[in-house]
Amino acid sequence: MEDFGLLEKKERIAIFGGTFDPPHFGHIHCILQAKERYALDEVWVIPAHANPLKSTETSAIDRFRMAQLAFENLENCCVLDLEIQRPAPSYTIETLEWLMEHDQKFYDAERFLILGRGVQFDLWKDKERIEQLLQPIMIDEAGNFLVSSTLVREWLQKKISIGHLIPSSVLTYIVEHNLYLEDS
Repeated sequence: MEDFGLLEKKERIAIFGGTFDPPHFGHIHCILQAKERYALDEVWVIPAHANPLKSTETSAIDRFRMAQLAFENLENCCVLDLEIQRPAPSYTIETLEWLMEHDQKFYDAERFLILGRGVQFDLWKDKERIEQLLQPIMIDEAGNFLVSSTLVREWLQKKISIGHLIPSSVLTYIVEHNLYLEDS
């Protein structure tokens, strides 16, 4: 008797890293587009402790907590604190190598790296090695509207409404923790 269809399909897992300072609807759009376009089974969001290519306005733990709030309702999406737990700066290659060594599910998966618009991938440490470990995929995180973490921070400081740019839970966190305001 032949075994038809018994070969197990590899899970398709994507990593989505960034500073998320703060996370916004563009990030959510990016994840949803990647999941649909590449038939991803899971997306693992990994906030950077400290991005070596740009500075952040808030602490790593605040950005991690905002990412948890922003992505909590996305199916098969989780926010991991792998880089928050390690000393700064955060390098994607180090995270990927750690996952390859310590996470069998990741090791066995078909692996992707979601890159948003404007990411300077050519400047990343060990870019060639990253491309050996997973497939980079470029997604336009803004979609049909212009949104960025920089814009969100600027509008917050100018007291312009941003409810259409970020999830309400993230806005509540920002207000409760007095983030991004000039006098904070």
